[in-house]
Amino acid sequence: MAEKKAALKDFKAIITELNKIISGYRSGSYSAPDMADSITVAYDLIANVITRDEKIQQKFGEQSSKLVLELTLRPQTTGERLREWISTARYYTTLSFMSIAANSVADSSGDEELDIMLVDFFDGEDIEEVTAHYFAAARLGSAAPVAAYNLIVEDFGKYPDMLSQFYKNYEYVYDPVRTHDNINEICPVCGSERSEPYFCANQALRNDSRFSPAKLWLKCKECGNLFAYNFPAEPLDRNPAGKGGTLTPQKTLGDYSDIFNNIRSYNSGRKYLEVGVRNGEMLASALEMGYEADAVDICKKNCENISEVLGVAANWCDFLDFDTDKRYDVINLGDIPAHISQPIEALQKAHGLLEDNGILWLCMPNFNSAYTRMLKFSAPMWSQPNHIICFSFEGLKPFLDKAGFDVKRYDISKTRNGCMELILHKR
Repeated sequence: MAEKKAALKDFKAIITELNKIISGYRSGSYSAPDMADSITVAYDLIANVITRDEKIQQKFGEQSSKLVLELTLRPQTTGERLREWISTARYYTTLSFMSIAANSVADSSGDEELDIMLVDFFDGEDIEEVTAHYFAAARLGSAAPVAAYNLIVEDFGKYPDMLSQFYKNYEYVYDPVRTHDNINEICPVCGSERSEPYFCANQALRNDSRFSPAKLWLKCKECGNLFAYNFPAEPLDRNPAGKGGTLTPQKTLGDYSDIFNNIRSYNSGRKYLEVGVRNGEMLASALEMGYEADAVDICKKNCENISEVLGVAANWCDFLDFDTDKRYDVINLGDIPAHISQPIEALQKAHGLLEDNGILWLCMPNFNSAYTRMLKFSAPMWSQPNHIICFSFEGLKPFLDKAGFDVKRYDISKTRNGCMELILHKR
């Protein structure tokens, strides 16, 4: 990884030298000795990042040496050989950048000047240059979010399946009809129309063709929370839990006993509702801990699997449409407020379904978490395709207060990096 970071920095010198050569070629103002020196420098730089294929190295080296010799012996040489060398140099530079940029290291900007140079340099229409341009645009995600979003979508408009053309295991294909997005500039948390671009996530790398190649995050100037500018117009089911009559744990189940024991210090009731069952592991843990459990999930297959494997009454519906006269001691809302366009209504709905002294448990991404502070925009939460909203604790708390909840406990999640876990008491 350190080698790739170092190689990425070399592109600033490569592009600077190539731009000098291209400018001299186009204007015809270059002197042969200066051009020979620049070609020598550029070749050495490109050779440092080029593919390790020795035949390619040798072929490009011979082409460079021959041109340098020709410029030295015959200063009035025609520009045809120079044009061919520039084309070859651009090609190998493009391939080398694509190889390095495919690694997630390239998604985060470390040098804004370099990122702009890369976007300007890869301005061709061939699939190789458009793919390189896409990776370069993705690096502008934090420095120029709107530009990054527009450029990424534009590049995938030219070559919808470009990732699958060059990289194994990538089947992503952009279909703007299938991935039709709603565009939203109004904060779904507080309703404000005042926002500013925050970050553009390189969503295509998640390899899910149901979603657009880029997601633009906006920050509300009123409540300080983040929300997605673009999101699929049609609700999409997550991958269903369970297969072959079983459910597979993905986390250490003992971590959930800690959560339930913490909840019991505030409410010892046993009536439990889980909203959004994921793979069923927390619901199964609740049963082991002695809870009488019900479930709600928007995915029909999840409800069928949970009912079959765990014997829990699983209601297939949107939580906001869930209709029951039952009241619960504990409701696990998980990260549902981050997935829906009416998060405050979901909190209010949970409040109404709780018994007096009831407990609401949340586990949601926090863009001010320790994990996100450390990884910055390399944190995987930014490209989670199903998230509409990303809260900070500071941005969420006023709405918890208004919904009638007191924060009893805040924990850094042990099961989900970058998430906050909250135990909330119904007033």
